[in-house]
Amino acid sequence: MEDALAALGMLFMLFLVVATASEQIVEALRGVLQYFGFTKLKGGVTVAEATKLSAEFMPAGSDARAKAEAMLAVARDYPVTLADRQAQIEQAVASITTALATLPMGSQAITEATAAVNKLALEVSTAVEKTEQVRQTALRLISLTVCFILCAATRFNALAIVAAVFPDLAGVLGATGADGALDPVKWGAGLLATAVAASAGSSYWHDVLDRLRATKTAVSQIQTAAASLDPRPQ
Repeated sequence: MEDALAALGMLFMLFLVVATASEQIVEALRGVLQYFGFTKLKGGVTVAEATKLSAEFMPAGSDARAKAEAMLAVARDYPVTLADRQAQIEQAVASITTALATLPMGSQAITEATAAVNKLALEVSTAVEKTEQVRQTALRLISLTVCFILCAATRFNALAIVAAVFPDLAGVLGATGADGALDPVKWGAGLLATAVAASAGSSYWHDVLDRLRATKTAVSQIQTAAASLDPRPQ
């Protein structure tokens, strides 16, 4: 039992080291790519997240304006994806801002502007979601590749370690054949399984860091917009 607990503790630490190293390598790679203008691996804030943040700063009754400003923040995070909608978003912000500043609540113009904002927000959310799916898939593949290279370079094979601790599993998880010689297929499968497990942790931290950075930027943009909002006439 003590050997098993020691092995589990060692595996946890090794997975942590590989995941952390992979995260740092991928972050450096993304930084280099962004320096040369490739920003597709950079994440951003979603419409739902930005709307929630915006609603906290906008005056009461400015829900449509909050959503419009949220789309503007999202457009800054996804300039390529939303390039063809940039003008529509800016027009939606201008329309709802003017309506709220000059017309009483419940007027036809405010209703129409709100409907336009909601329709556009749905389109923006759909476009961003598709982009995020592609980005996250690419990022996970890169993390997996980096983790596999790190595991191969350090000969970190979690299945082989488990097989060494639990002899009964050696036939299934072990990297040696019946003659005791190293089995390249089993060894490679063990490395791949180890890399998949380690890259899951690495990808998680990439997503967390992206959300934190995007949220910080969005909050700053939304605060500026809220400060410039003219009170709506009663």
